[in-house]
Amino acid sequence: MTPVSDGARCSDPGVPAGPARGRLGVGVREVPGAIRPRTLLVTTLLALALILAAGPAARTQEEPQGEAAPSPPEVQVILRDFQIVLPRGSEGGRLVIPVGTVVRFINEGPSYHNVSQASPEEAYGRQGLFQSPDLAPGESWAYTFETPGLYPILCDFGAHYLLGMTAEIEVTP
Repeated sequence: MTPVSDGARCSDPGVPAGPARGRLGVGVREVPGAIRPRTLLVTTLLALALILAAGPAARTQEEPQGEAAPSPPEVQVILRDFQIVLPRGSEGGRLVIPVGTVVRFINEGPSYHNVSQASPEEAYGRQGLFQSPDLAPGESWAYTFETPGLYPILCDFGAHYLLGMTAEIEVTP
């Protein structure tokens, strides 16, 4: 029987297994092609150090932390039962909002509706400031008013404006 000496590998298949004392310790044999535990530990620690070092660099590319830009105010206008329902506080079918306000038109009725910036006299005669797509029940569409002025609105889907689906939006500076 030939014992395996310190630091040597036993490559002779005829040598019986015996207590080995190599770099890995007593009773532990190195397997050809296997990763040594120390190499694995060092590699893992280096990878972890690289990940931690990249962390702050990745954070600097994100949006700056601090106060976020305030979102513009949003007002909801409901389209329902052949009416344009303005928020509480609106008088005489007119909604008054400041410049930059987002108006979200929500179809809560059982039929399709849309919103056109036009008066009933102009409903089909000119292109207004905006024209929403046709909104199915439950859908919504939003428009941001950027310019002061008085904007008549109506639903021209199936001539619903003839049934009273009209209102005005006044945008103040």
